[in-house]
Amino acid sequence: MKGLRSSCLIFLALIALSLPSAAQSGGAIILDTLGFWRSYFSFSTAVIVDGGKFKKVGVETDSKLPPEDWTSVEFDDSNWIRAIGGPFSSWSNYQKTAQMNLGFSDDHGDSVAMSVLCLRGKFNADPVRAGKLNLSITYRGGVVIYINGKEAARGHMPKIGKLEADTPADVYPKEAYLNDKGKLVDGSAGLEKLQVRLRTLENIPISGEFLKKGTNVLAIEIHRAPFPKEVYDKIKSNKAVEGELNNIFDGCGLVTARLTASGGNVTPNVSRPSKMQIWNSQSLASDYDTDWGDPNEPLRPINLVGAKNGFYSGKVVVGSTSSIKNIKGVVTDLIGKRGGKIPVSSIQVRYGYSKSEEGKKRLGRSRFDRLEEVPPREIQVSDIESGTYIRRVSGSPDPVSGAVCAVWITVNVPADAGSDDYEGDLNVSADGNKFKVPVKFRVYNYKLPDPKDFTTFAELIQSPETLAIVYKVPLWSDKHWKLIEKSISYLGALGTKTCYIPLICKTNMGNAESMVRWIKDKDKYKYDFTIMEKYLDIYLYLLSSGPLTR
Repeated sequence: MKGLRSSCLIFLALIALSLPSAAQSGGAIILDTLGFWRSYFSFSTAVIVDGGKFKKVGVETDSKLPPEDWTSVEFDDSNWIRAIGGPFSSWSNYQKTAQMNLGFSDDHGDSVAMSVLCLRGKFNADPVRAGKLNLSITYRGGVVIYINGKEAARGHMPKIGKLEADTPADVYPKEAYLNDKGKLVDGSAGLEKLQVRLRTLENIPISGEFLKKGTNVLAIEIHRAPFPKEVYDKIKSNKAVEGELNNIFDGCGLVTARLTASGGNVTPNVSRPSKMQIWNSQSLASDYDTDWGDPNEPLRPINLVGAKNGFYSGKVVVGSTSSIKNIKGVVTDLIGKRGGKIPVSSIQVRYGYSKSEEGKKRLGRSRFDRLEEVPPREIQVSDIESGTYIRRVSGSPDPVSGAVCAVWITVNVPADAGSDDYEGDLNVSADGNKFKVPVKFRVYNYKLPDPKDFTTFAELIQSPETLAIVYKVPLWSDKHWKLIEKSISYLGALGTKTCYIPLICKTNMGNAESMVRWIKDKDKYKYDFTIMEKYLDIYLYLLSSGPLTR
């Protein structure tokens, strides 16, 4: 028991060492790992160090840093990934080695080929009254810190000189990679030994000369550490046993970062603001009920690019510290510069949100994985319970709960639309708040074939019983058939070429019954095909020639 207690104390102490605290830095927390950052990363050929010389090994790949002005306030980072703490954060993993970001590439979902990781965090300040600013950061590899485009500090990197995309960080000792038996280190090595992978810069003073009134940018550039030759030889050889390669140390990553200010007039950007917000979200990005917008980022247009006869989507997200009531999105016609028009009838507005059960706490954040055509009357504040899937960093502010709703638009460009630049607006209202979001769409002079003529083979399963359960309608009622028609029309728009007919009950598709009724007649069975035939009729019409039902 005594040994177990000692192990727990060592573990807690190691976490404290790897995470900069408010007490260490002093003052109010302005930026923190748990806030949203914009990030960019690049990949390049592996680099080894042999006899003090650096050497590229393997297939040559091209790696580029972002544009030279990426550290400036003016740089447009709207196309960069937007995520809490940057990408490759494995805090949701149950393993402590993953939660501490100790560099196991398999845990973090990154790659040893990642050579540079760039992050941008924004805050609002008045240089005259900001007081003393301090930055503490824990990372893997080497780091360079910039404030508004000016270098403020660097660690474990060449002391002077311009950095290229493939400039390596300082070399790690072989103990960071191999254990005493010469095998790649895994999580069983013990957290104390793995601490050698974490590098820290504490209490870096940020002079007021770096700051400007209004929006400021803290930019972090992390470079990969090269492999010692003997480690690379181990990885490359056949001596690495099956599964061992999952333990490769990536040598490039952010663990924690924290910026504090001792004075006033510096607006923290570490949790949800108190007012209702609206912000841009990339169409491929997941949205969660714990998300909030960066108050230092402007609301930008929804920019779409596509061809005639295709479907294209974009979105914005609305968030508030109180429930969101009566949200609604109304889109205008998109008018072309040459006088053409994409009418409102070709544009659909839908809503993504999480349905909360009043009085119940969630164990983790909820991702919006469905879209509703009818806006909800009210979206309640999500009450998130602290647990495995909620990251906590020592000294960080508590998260602020809120209500969140994504508002999507999907444009079906008419087949006869002109090639042009079109513009319109998405008007979003909620609780008396009104937001106007510009919509810009460039249509190129190319016409996509109808979905039924797609070469790509799509095989999606339509589930009648799921529709009945979700929308609470009786099976095979008139309301149910209308939902089935709409569901199949979406499959048709994707080019689906298959139709599943369950002829027995309780298959892998989750159906409780068959579409064909088996009617016992003495010693034989008769069959009622009414439901199946109606279902097939809808499929044949909508997948072959029918328009998308709105």
